Amino acid sequence: SPGASVAAVAGSGASGYLDATGLAALFKFPEAIHFDAAVTGCFAVADKDSFCVRRFCPGTAAVTTIAGTCESQGNSAALFDEVNGVVYDGHGNLFVAESNDQIRKVWADGSVAVFAAGGALDHPKRMSIDAFGNIFVGQYSANNVLVIAPDGAVAKDAAATSTLPRLRTDHTRTTSLCRFMRLSSWCVDSPISSKTARRISS
Repeated sequence: SPGASVAAVAGSGASGYLDATGLAALFKFPEAIHFDAAVTGCFAVADKDSFCVRRFCPGTAAVTTIAGTCESQGNSAALFDEVNGVVYDGHGNLFVAESNDQIRKVWADGSVAVFAAGGALDHPKRMSIDAFGNIFVGQYSANNVLVIAPDGAVAKDAAATSTLPRLRTDHTRTTSLCRFMRLSSWCVDSPISSKTARRISS
């Protein structure tokens, strides 16, 4: 809004990796951020080019690493590929989208497991989660939006189930007629009962 102030709260602006407090911390291409309102009251940050997930807590301004080995790229419980997106569920568990066509789940206790991989996944990026636990994934290379059920099952058509929001263009066309190019980010509209997703950017 007019008159609102903008100030840096974490990161010096220089590129690098350093866990520290406030502006003393360093990030290397923070690609996405999501707030854990249910459990920690902190933000998860997808530190893409550091290959790890960082945490920023507004109360203390502390920046820490919560998943991955920063500045080491890989595909194991301790190593991540480029981290493109993060989203919390309502229980403190974190879902992480990676450039190697998979989404991993970081449990609240810190353990890491593959949640969905391969198949229709193609460069997943930003994610949103609805009240039913369905995860919606914007895909940069595939130019589409996937929905992943709580059990990890992947579907391409977000309008296939009545409990899921329908995607529409400005001309109210359903998902089968929508076209995207290099889809980067989006979010589920609130309330869920509106059955719409708005302001989809590509």
